[in-house]
Amino acid sequence: MRRKIYQISIFKSLRYKNFFLLWLGLFISNIGTWSQMFVEQWYIYSLNKSPLDVGLLTTMQLIPNTLFMIIGGTLADRINRKRLLLFTQTSMAVLTLIIATFIFLDKMSIGLLLVLNFLYGIFVALDIPARRSLVPKMVPKEFIGNANALYGATFQIALFLGPIVGSFITSMLGFKFTFFFNAFTFIVIILCVWKMNVPKESTTIHIESKFLDDLKNSRSIFISNKAIFMMIILGFLSALISKIDFLLPAYVDTLNSSNTEILGLLNSSIGLGLLVSAIIFGKYDRSFQQKSKQLLLFGFLVISICTTFIPFIKFYLVSVVIIFVRSLFTQFCSLIIISQLQYYTSDEYLGRVMGVYSSLIAFSGLFSLPISYLVDKFSVEFAFILLSIISLFSVFVLLNRKMNQALNQTHNM
Repeated sequence: MRRKIYQISIFKSLRYKNFFLLWLGLFISNIGTWSQMFVEQWYIYSLNKSPLDVGLLTTMQLIPNTLFMIIGGTLADRINRKRLLLFTQTSMAVLTLIIATFIFLDKMSIGLLLVLNFLYGIFVALDIPARRSLVPKMVPKEFIGNANALYGATFQIALFLGPIVGSFITSMLGFKFTFFFNAFTFIVIILCVWKMNVPKESTTIHIESKFLDDLKNSRSIFISNKAIFMMIILGFLSALISKIDFLLPAYVDTLNSSNTEILGLLNSSIGLGLLVSAIIFGKYDRSFQQKSKQLLLFGFLVISICTTFIPFIKFYLVSVVIIFVRSLFTQFCSLIIISQLQYYTSDEYLGRVMGVYSSLIAFSGLFSLPISYLVDKFSVEFAFILLSIISLFSVFVLLNRKMNQALNQTHNM
């Protein structure tokens, strides 16, 4: 049965044991993580009915990502990546237990929740570059696109199932048990990483220079390789326009409904769109990467159109469909960009490139705070229109002559 599954093209990367273990651990753990993230936004919004509080929560999660992912990427190039993952995953599990315990004891405050999420974000920042640096070493080079699609699918399945699981657990048992559930799922990924038998040369890059020198000299990597630099810019723009979940509680309020099931359904439509996109990309990854420019242009245009329509739709089932289509194309853009980055980046500085890329992705999320302020100041419709304009701007950036040269450079390498 397992061999038959591996013969299906979308699952071909799972035949490699180490990647399968990483994928399995992430598959289970991410369901718990997205259950918590959905419920955490719901929890903090319920305290004061303020979109600004949701924006603050997102900001406190993303600030350490922005500040520390470059450090995490440098560490991933210097120390054993497997051990780094064990440390970060265990630390996140402990912090999740602490949050659950404070809520269970009714001792949680907005300030404390923000501080704990900041600390959680630090460990995420150290974790992500190491994970992304390991993926290209676990499968043959020609399978990198497929592996990224499967890797991304663990998040997309979680984004689909997480809000459903989180809303069900919270409705039945209360907020605290969703956090306890997430802490439990960390056990799976910790065991999977521990069982991985990755060759030492694939987990550690031996560099003689000092850590601070590596950190300072990271800039030269992007100055000397314009293709990598331009692809990272594209990744930042794609991430900037992709995140809308923090706007959904305020949008649901415009429907004259505070129904948590509707909010969960809208969040799940994001995850379902990302999942379907990952499945399609995993099957046709080579063809899509050969037509990267055309797909990116079309994707940004579709995202802009969908973003414009969402806030003016007052029938939530139509919004579910539009959000699904929007998320499908944001995932296409993201997978094309990261696959090309991993394919054309030398292993000796792959960790730093992934660190900078991840840092900019996190930095894009910080815009949720000013956008949340605009919702408070004006309306949720205004915020969606602003994101639509940014999407159109991304199209013009992609048509820039230097961007075309960078894309052609990656194809000819």
